[in-house]
Amino acid sequence: DTLFAKDVDAFFKMMFRSTPVGAKLEAKHTHIPKNYAAYVKAGAPDLSGVIMSPEAMDYYVHAYQQSGFHGGINLYRNTSADWELGKELSLNIAQPSLMISARQDLFLPPESTDHMPAYIPDLERHIIENCGHWVMWEQPEILNKILLNWLSRKI
Repeated sequence: DTLFAKDVDAFFKMMFRSTPVGAKLEAKHTHIPKNYAAYVKAGAPDLSGVIMSPEAMDYYVHAYQQSGFHGGINLYRNTSADWELGKELSLNIAQPSLMISARQDLFLPPESTDHMPAYIPDLERHIIENCGHWVMWEQPEILNKILLNWLSRKI
């Protein structure tokens, strides 16, 4: 969080990009602090695939300059404790559930959720094509249509 806070604008420019066509997840993609440090050292050059408008980017930069990254990163720091707290809970979920995946998401590919229907009987799954990890910016109209349709039927 301290590293990312050194240049919040550069962090968002590096992270909020589309997935290049044909990209495959490689070990280098998971070394975000190392990649970010090298990116900043190189002068935070413009990268292809920017998915946010300059106005949206400015909004996020300003918000994170105020709050920092500590709280958000704690989600990842706390995974072991979360596992311990929830290990006695049932794996089955009875509530109606919606899973929206993006075809080009390197970190959460659609096939990584193939096991979920066994635990969630009332699971509806959708895959958004031509889209990477950041569905809400890359395909907002399709995402909203799926969400509103599901909500109108389930609530």
